Amino acid sequence: MKYHFGVENFFDIFHCFYMLSNIPKGAQNNPFALFMDQKSVLRGFAATFGVDCEEVAIRFYKLFVVPPSQQIEKKRVHKVDLIRFYEVVQQLCDTSNYASPQHIINAFKFYDYDGNNNIGSVDIVNLIKYLPSRKIEKIYRK
Repeated sequence: MKYHFGVENFFDIFHCFYMLSNIPKGAQNNPFALFMDQKSVLRGFAATFGVDCEEVAIRFYKLFVVPPSQQIEKKRVHKVDLIRFYEVVQQLCDTSNYASPQHIINAFKFYDYDGNNNIGSVDIVNLIKYLPSRKIEKIYRK
């Protein structure tokens, strides 16, 4: 993965993961012991991206959660490990085909505010409410 992103980008991406993660007591120097959950993303999102908006942080986190149909065991609290984080970032950064099913799924998940598998007026109203243009510009520049 380091070669896919380039060395500099690889460490920047890892730094984002680190800032958004929980660090268990026994982790020591093991990056594979770190994990993200919704609570840790909410705690570190503003410091990582400079955008202090809980709704954007939650939507960002949900991009990394494995869909229920692909989960080995059903969990109420979803933990995102380093490998899953890099897999999703790699999919998001793949510029070869923006019309790929994975890009479409990720965009849909971000905009489906109420999680009903339909982007409707409630989703649009909440998007406008929680994502003013200033905040979108900050995200885009990162």
